[in-house]
Amino acid sequence: MGTSASLGGIGGGSPLIPDWVDDIDGDPDESTDETSPDVDEADSDGGDFDLPASTVPVAPRGHLASARRSLGNFAATGDRQAMRRGVANYVRTGRGGVQTATRRSAGSASRGASLAGIIGGNPAFEDVRQRIRNAVDDLSNADELLAAIAEAASPSDGTNDSQTGQDAAAEALQYLLERDDTVDLFDLAPNQKEIVLERFLAIDAFELFMTDVSKHMQSKGTLADYQNRIRVIKDYFCETFRQANQKRGRDDRATLGRVSDDEVLRLSRSIIAEAYMIFEGVIDEN
Repeated sequence: MGTSASLGGIGGGSPLIPDWVDDIDGDPDESTDETSPDVDEADSDGGDFDLPASTVPVAPRGHLASARRSLGNFAATGDRQAMRRGVANYVRTGRGGVQTATRRSAGSASRGASLAGIIGGNPAFEDVRQRIRNAVDDLSNADELLAAIAEAASPSDGTNDSQTGQDAAAEALQYLLERDDTVDLFDLAPNQKEIVLERFLAIDAFELFMTDVSKHMQSKGTLADYQNRIRVIKDYFCETFRQANQKRGRDDRATLGRVSDDEVLRLSRSIIAEAYMIFEGVIDEN
């Protein structure tokens, strides 16, 4: 699960978007406003749909309380509806709503685009691929190769995001290799690149989520129960991001495997936003 679980998450009074995150100028996709759920200002409980992109909200005191309460219930009982409510409240109040949560994940979209460029054969990343080849002693050693690709896609910069990005990239690539260990990781087919990128975005979002809630969940049951609950949440994130990507296809929008490399960053941001809208929509279903 990487290093994020050992951390306590953002505290009240801190910016919801750290100053070292490359922020998004405006909405990640022009259709975001059309697909965002209607949220009444009085009921939004910290949502930020009306905030200009240049505004960086500050976390209010107790912003994670409702999410941690529901997730604590899930950790203790295994109630999956409590889990879904917890994730929904995490997006709406813990991360300030879909727009702010998506802006907070701008770095994830950027790292994902770099990963896609490396593994998708983009000529602009040939120098990166060559540096990886030169650095890896045995290209047939999957662990060493995955680590090198992950480091190139998410270079270490002293932030937790860079480390969790490496963890997410390696895990997404491993996910593909478990299904086909003959693939060329420097020249994946479009559908293979899409599988990896979709998985990367999901796991990176999951790691950020665990930064804020894992300590609270650990105290609610046995270690075995906790580990099982974490697997359930990760599966939920992966499935939701898959649905977010599929929804774009149903709406006749291009998906990640069928666009130019220049479009991957924009579409990665849009899929992140779509996934957060699905997460938050659980509140409106109840």
